[in-house]
Amino acid sequence: MKPINSKQTQLFLSIALIASCLILFAVVDSSVPQLRLKSSVTNSYGSNNEAVANALHGKCTLMLLTYDRGNLLSQLEHYQSWPFLDRVLVIWNHQTIKPNFTVSQDLLPLDAPNDPTDDSRKVRFKVPVSILQQSHNSLNNRFQPFPEIRTHCVISLDDDYIIPAASQQQLVDTFYEGNTDRIIGYGSLARTHKAVGDKMWEYSADIGKHGVSIALPSGSVFHRKYLEMYTHALPPLAREMVDNILNGEDILLNMVIANATGKPPLIVHAGMGPDGAGAGKPGLWLRPGHKEARSWVMTAFVHLVFSGRMPLVSDLL
Repeated sequence: MKPINSKQTQLFLSIALIASCLILFAVVDSSVPQLRLKSSVTNSYGSNNEAVANALHGKCTLMLLTYDRGNLLSQLEHYQSWPFLDRVLVIWNHQTIKPNFTVSQDLLPLDAPNDPTDDSRKVRFKVPVSILQQSHNSLNNRFQPFPEIRTHCVISLDDDYIIPAASQQQLVDTFYEGNTDRIIGYGSLARTHKAVGDKMWEYSADIGKHGVSIALPSGSVFHRKYLEMYTHALPPLAREMVDNILNGEDILLNMVIANATGKPPLIVHAGMGPDGAGAGKPGLWLRPGHKEARSWVMTAFVHLVFSGRMPLVSDLL
């Protein structure tokens, strides 16, 4: 018999923890107040920044989540071609390893030779780039309302895609054409949910039968106010569950937005370009039991965060 490795053990323990929570659902559903996140929340960006955001109509902030991606520089150089960007925030989730370059404040050309006295290459970008090294490794970091965000529009991106500018422009245009309350995603990353028995929900890619209710975050566009909701309006338990299972933050964001609006995601059918961009560790979605864990955590969110009410809305309804 093949021995169980540490990653599998962690997954089994996480699912067992969520399963134990399911036992409490009948009690929780009736005892926890219904969570109704409103579409307006306290704006930590401030009134001055709100005026700046209005002046930056048509622009977006790119939030790129990575752990220790080795070819990050080539990706950042690609995204300099996106004309609708105000700035790029690299959410660096590794606590000890740093990028193999630094963002220079000097006027150095992109092809400047390495400084032999410096371990890293200093690079100047036309579109400002900030490397935000996080104090702890958490998938929740991708949805923090960082003060560097100046635009209403944010683009969430994983580090394994190189998306053409023309494709992303379609999503940005859709956002600014009267859809600032929706999450807008790519057709190839559209997912759904379906009920499976009493009090249980399943994460599924069968959108033909059940419609679209989830837009996976790579390339997705949404309003920065939902970062506020995710970080400040949700109970801490929700984000702790994401940390414990290393899964489900994208489902939770979709739940937050649907709960506030009562609307499904908007889907744009545009080419995303190649994935698996360069060297780096395999994505978390390749782990054994990933899909099953997503179904469990979705069900747990419904009962422990939204009091038994599924907030996701299908576009077939």
